[in-house]
Amino acid sequence: MLGMCIFCGGQFQRILFFGLNTILVFTVTCQFSLLVFAFGNPGFHCVTPNVTCDAKKCCDDCKAYEFNGPFHSTVSELLSGVVSSFVHNIPLFAFLRFLSGFGLSGVLLSHYIYSMELVGPSIRTAAGNISYFLYNGYQILLVLIAYYVRSWRSLLLITMATAVRVYPFWK
Repeated sequence: MLGMCIFCGGQFQRILFFGLNTILVFTVTCQFSLLVFAFGNPGFHCVTPNVTCDAKKCCDDCKAYEFNGPFHSTVSELLSGVVSSFVHNIPLFAFLRFLSGFGLSGVLLSHYIYSMELVGPSIRTAAGNISYFLYNGYQILLVLIAYYVRSWRSLLLITMATAVRVYPFWK
């Protein structure tokens, strides 16, 4: 209903709506996109048999590489998020939420790089747009879950428990 009013409203409403969304989305998108430059590329090493290369260095004889790192980020995010749903101390809760956010940066960075490497260069823009579309869809899903789960401790536990789905696919 609000979206229909904005588009049917006057010039000021349209400028305010698109201007605020542009500023907010630009700010959030830049923070996640700049993680690539802040943390560099994720660690990788050569997995070709009988070939030794330095870590994070490409060599001529290596034919296959393996990334490392997101497993630890996911573990730290999961553990700190689950434990934070049980604490009663505000400073400890804030520290555990900080650890969860710190692990989240590694997960988001790895997801972004992996998803861009899976598609060809011609459709990377479309893949990035679909990825952001899914982020927005899951944010709506989180609001729906929060509507039905009234306890914030249960909400933290439910949303952090979904990270367990990653582990069966980890080799």
